[in-house]
Amino acid sequence: MNEDYLVPYWQLETAKKVQSRFLPQSISPWNGLQFAYEYHSLDPIGGDYLDFFDIVGNKKGLLIADVSGHGIPAAIITAMAKMSFSNHAGISDSPREILQRVNEDIFKLLGDSGLYLTAVFLVIDQDLKIHYASAGHPPLIYYHNETNSFENLKTQGLFIGAFEDAWETFQEKEIILKPGDKLILYTDGIVEARNPNGEQYGTKRLEETVAFSSCLSSDKMAKMIINDVHTFRNQHPLNDDMSLLVIETRLDYTKFQEHYQKGLEMIQRKKPEWVQEFKEAFEYNQDNYSVNFYLGRFYFKKKQFDKAKNCFEHLIKNKLADTNVLFYMARILMEEKKYLKSIGLFKEILKENENFKEALSNLGYCYYAIGKIDKAKECYQSLLRKYPKNSYYKGVSHFFEPEKKQNPPD
Repeated sequence: MNEDYLVPYWQLETAKKVQSRFLPQSISPWNGLQFAYEYHSLDPIGGDYLDFFDIVGNKKGLLIADVSGHGIPAAIITAMAKMSFSNHAGISDSPREILQRVNEDIFKLLGDSGLYLTAVFLVIDQDLKIHYASAGHPPLIYYHNETNSFENLKTQGLFIGAFEDAWETFQEKEIILKPGDKLILYTDGIVEARNPNGEQYGTKRLEETVAFSSCLSSDKMAKMIINDVHTFRNQHPLNDDMSLLVIETRLDYTKFQEHYQKGLEMIQRKKPEWVQEFKEAFEYNQDNYSVNFYLGRFYFKKKQFDKAKNCFEHLIKNKLADTNVLFYMARILMEEKKYLKSIGLFKEILKENENFKEALSNLGYCYYAIGKIDKAKECYQSLLRKYPKNSYYKGVSHFFEPEKKQNPPD
């Protein structure tokens, strides 16, 4: 190889490796949803970008974006966009607000360079309500399983990074997915692919392929659409990257909803039958926060700690845990006399919510159990300062008086 090309080639390969890490290897099923995506780059370093986020409130975020251009500039913009989306998706559950903040970040960095990106951002909650917003991106295709029909979901919004005041144009809408429904997100490289005659694949042909493949699973639908594009273009060179994401609601999600809603009704009416309804719901969807939390708390109160632990560990593993989940997990570890691990969790809880008095009280107990009396004393004195009229905290504090016998607080 000519030495003049060694450095550019090395830079290209490095950028390619870095950008490849921006794409998830796969997207795990979540809350009755299946995900499938296809990515085909025109150049070694493409301009399309897809990401998956944990959103506040036990929600999930999905992004598909298309950066203008290719090569090193596209890789740089993709890196900047990834950082910006990750930062703002961590503090907001509004797609419109996230696009606004990302546009502000990107415009500050790009200015009037002429570079920009299109994007569509979704936020999905536990009840499969989807809020979505678009920044100059092609419309989503929503396939309705019940009526065997589809519609294009459009929202207003200018490109990200092109205009400082683009934030004013972003619009947010919502839909609720039903069992068997599918949502298709794609970049314009698919509809703009051409055959040797110069004809574009087009939106209409894409919709026809979606309708034809509607009975297939999400991964098979995604593959069929991409294969149909390749067949259509008949080896004619691509003009752009092609990315496709298919979201599908499992057909048996109906059964989950039936048991879940009955369970919630039983809880409101304080009927014990909720337990069986939630157990049935769990069989169809193991990712629902409420089902796991209520069952975990039920098992904990019944002292079935192994079952309780399974519920809470599942939420932690799937990044759905809040301070309440962590509290019960720490209490289980206390029952197992794993006090150091409990202390770590209680500290994490109090860092998130310093007024979680039960966490502070149990933290004091754990310190006492491992012989750190001074730290235990600090915990209970802090509680007594905050809640001076609480008879329990007054009683516990007496254990730390010099003339009192040092027995662990109950």
